[in-house]
Amino acid sequence: MGHFPRPWKRAKLVLLNKPGKDTSDPRAYRPICLLSTMSKVLDKLVSQRILHHYHSNNLLNPLQHGFRASKSCETAVFELREVVLERVGKNQGVCMVSLDVAWAFDNVCCESILYLLGKAACPLNIFRLVRSYLSNRWVWYETQATRVEHEVKRGCPQGSCSGPLFWNIVADSLLNQHFPENTYVQAYADDLVLVIWGNNKSQIEDQGRAAMSIIEEWGELNKLRFCPQKSCMLPITYRRSLNLADPPEVKLYCQPIRAVAELKYLGVIWDGGLTFHSHFKDRKVAIDSLSYRLPLTVCKWYSKQPCLLKNIYKGALEPKALYGHGSWGHRLKLKTFCEYLYVVQRRPLLAMTRAYRASSTLSLQVLAGVPPLDLRAIETYAIFLVLRARQDIKVYSEGFHWEDYVQMESPYLTHPAVKDGIGFDWKEPKGGSIRGFH
Repeated sequence: MGHFPRPWKRAKLVLLNKPGKDTSDPRAYRPICLLSTMSKVLDKLVSQRILHHYHSNNLLNPLQHGFRASKSCETAVFELREVVLERVGKNQGVCMVSLDVAWAFDNVCCESILYLLGKAACPLNIFRLVRSYLSNRWVWYETQATRVEHEVKRGCPQGSCSGPLFWNIVADSLLNQHFPENTYVQAYADDLVLVIWGNNKSQIEDQGRAAMSIIEEWGELNKLRFCPQKSCMLPITYRRSLNLADPPEVKLYCQPIRAVAELKYLGVIWDGGLTFHSHFKDRKVAIDSLSYRLPLTVCKWYSKQPCLLKNIYKGALEPKALYGHGSWGHRLKLKTFCEYLYVVQRRPLLAMTRAYRASSTLSLQVLAGVPPLDLRAIETYAIFLVLRARQDIKVYSEGFHWEDYVQMESPYLTHPAVKDGIGFDWKEPKGGSIRGFH
């Protein structure tokens, strides 16, 4: 039929105030749209079939890391780091440019989505459903005093399962562009980063001018605009290839993009020297703040049990401290870098053990029964390299080959309507009898 029921396209708007923003500013609120359950069920069925079509025909761009199977922030920062280090190793000047798309999900043109689906030879029944879904959409907002309804004519459906998919389809059309030879573009959802390199400053500026021309034309074609004020550029000063005081000039809409000493991309703070010291200083401040407040809450609500703090540390604080290992994991070979991880770990250890502040970090690790953070970082990074980056590694004297481990297959290679059952059979265990003790 190709018809999406009209009542299922009506969304209730809920506004959430952004912390630290002026409540009188309309942009200080984050809009969340609530859709009916049946709307999400049909939307999910449609999006799964679109993903199957794109996966089966190899239409997804590998440079998009957001909302993709086997992709994550870690894979994004890892590939970005590999590109930067490769060019720096060849004594070339490198610049990282973070591009901000103004209201990306809210400004996506529905015509662009339908055009790209048709270009990808999307099945006709699915195409008609999407076309019906993107038309005659309404959102309503209600307070005690009034009720307002508004027709939505553009943007990805807020609160839907297909919203991120539709954005990725549009963003892939940018990643598929033929950029200049000395440039590299990747994305995590709407977080775009452009890497430009060259043998000298003027060559970087020429390559940047050509790349920005392609980006501006793509934005105009899809009725999207980049924000020059929020975009920034990080000159890589490692090996003194570039100078922050006299950086290359890269323009967006004829406005120079400001050069910064530090750039935050996907929660990782990059610096020109590629030391990541600022990133771990930021991690330490966040971990110390949580370590100070968590014992107060735990002791108040769950009585004084040290094991609770240990569980919180393993489940929340440790992953927070090790986030972004795809970008800084290569520096774990440095002893001074590993020693700084002890500084990050110290405050949580004091909270778990309630020991004297003069206690050494090594003794605190033994008392808390927690492994050193540098060893956990080495383990986490090694697992990432083997399972995600598919690289052969050597940890101390032990070697690991990625081919020896089972790799996850994409669930979208099989059509959603075909679900093979899991067979069950009884088999006698091999080997001797097993005895368990509790």
